Amino acid sequence: MKKINFSFSVTRWIGVVIKEIHELRRDKVSISMVLLTPLFQLIILGYAINMDPHNLPTALLNYDTERMSQIFVTEAQNTGYFSMIPVDSEEAAQKAFVRGDVTFIVTIPEGFTRKLLRGEKPQLLIQGMPSIRSPRGMRSAPLCRWRSRCFSTICRATCVWCKKRMISSYHSSHV
Repeated sequence: MKKINFSFSVTRWIGVVIKEIHELRRDKVSISMVLLTPLFQLIILGYAINMDPHNLPTALLNYDTERMSQIFVTEAQNTGYFSMIPVDSEEAAQKAFVRGDVTFIVTIPEGFTRKLLRGEKPQLLIQGMPSIRSPRGMRSAPLCRWRSRCFSTICRATCVWCKKRMISSYHSSHV
């Protein structure tokens, strides 16, 4: 019995490729199918898959009732990425998170506004978990954009005008 050799041969492969090219040149319908089908799939699937999430349900635990935390929450809602749902306690937020009612839990700590006015960089606790239908990167990208937008325009207050405006609005609401 003769032993069959299953090793790969580049010359045979090139021969098959050349043969297939000759076959495709003779049949115009086949060449159009080979070229146009992937193009149509690319266009249709490119429009069908939306990688930009909107109105993600987000539980909000706001322990700071001052003006800046309210502005921060308003900015988050204005992005269109988040639908803030105020909750009363951490337990309620965790239950909603486990049930799948919310995608993120945002906790604004007590003293958030005070730290901003002192020039510190207060921290927020943002909890989230990816799911199979939406990978973590897609869901956390709006958080990064929101955080950078809010901290650059409102919270960091690097320009003097912005800092004066923040302090005057804070004092006028507490007088």
